[in-house]
Amino acid sequence: MKYIKIAGSLLLLTMLLGSCRKTCTCIDYHGRERTYTADEVEEQGASCANMVFQAGVQYYSVCDWD
Repeated sequence: MKYIKIAGSLLLLTMLLGSCRKTCTCIDYHGRERTYTADEVEEQGASCANMVFQAGVQYYSVCDWD
């Protein structure tokens, strides 16, 4: 039982540390990728999916979290 608690704690810690580094990757219509940090997405006041639009113009074909 003790090992299960330790394994669960380690799994939770890994998930918490890994989630801090997620990036929003956007792909334009020419296949080029641009990544944004979670802070950059927040500065835009948007979600990652909404980063498709920049200044009211559809700039990317798709944006998704990595």
